[in-house]
Amino acid sequence: MNYCLAFSNRVEDELHRLSELECQSRNCSYDDLTADDDDRLYAEALQNMVEADEGNTWAEGNIRMGEVILLIDCDTRLPVDSLLYGALEMYESPEVAILQHGSGVMQVAHNIFENGITYFTNIVYTAIKYGVGTGDVAPFVGHNAFLRWKAIQSVAFVDPSDKVTKWWSDSHVSEDFDISLRVQMAGMVCRLATYHNGGFQEGVSLTVYDELNRWEKYAYGCNELVFHPFYQWIYKGPVTRLFLRFLWSN
Repeated sequence: MNYCLAFSNRVEDELHRLSELECQSRNCSYDDLTADDDDRLYAEALQNMVEADEGNTWAEGNIRMGEVILLIDCDTRLPVDSLLYGALEMYESPEVAILQHGSGVMQVAHNIFENGITYFTNIVYTAIKYGVGTGDVAPFVGHNAFLRWKAIQSVAFVDPSDKVTKWWSDSHVSEDFDISLRVQMAGMVCRLATYHNGGFQEGVSLTVYDELNRWEKYAYGCNELVFHPFYQWIYKGPVTRLFLRFLWSN
């Protein structure tokens, strides 16, 4: 994900450079360029960056990032007009970095096990809604959410392991939890929306092992963001620096 975002930004920089050269050669302003000019310059910028990577990157079509990103899973069902409502809320609330939608359940098998997991999943999301409604911080669960691209860019960091600028953490299992903490520490807001009444539907686990693996991943991801490994408690203390910064932030 970081690689694709970085490549998209490189294409944007190349497009900006080519647009400036085009304006200088034609002695005009950027507003004078037509849509056909933009398409031609973008195709040239994309080709230049693909050739610069010498075969390491395959790309085609429009890979530019928009102002608002809709993050969903492959098995997600969207409610009607969800893009319209999401874009409108992000436009009217510039302080919102992540707009997380409450999810419903898309059932497939309708057997006893799936019915039980569906009931349990609905309880979890109901608890989240009541918690946020009474003043708790809205969660970001990694899907069924609108993200503001400028906000994500503002919390980019240089990974000390490879000296590469990244947006999503490669060293955490719960990279969505990590980025939600960082945008809130930067003064932005994570908001929970429930006005689609569970219209964002997601699939549930169909076996016991899938459900156990899912909750083990959640537990491990949250623990690694809050606590250091036990052997590091002697010289680092139990709580991570990231979580302490979050607790003492505004």
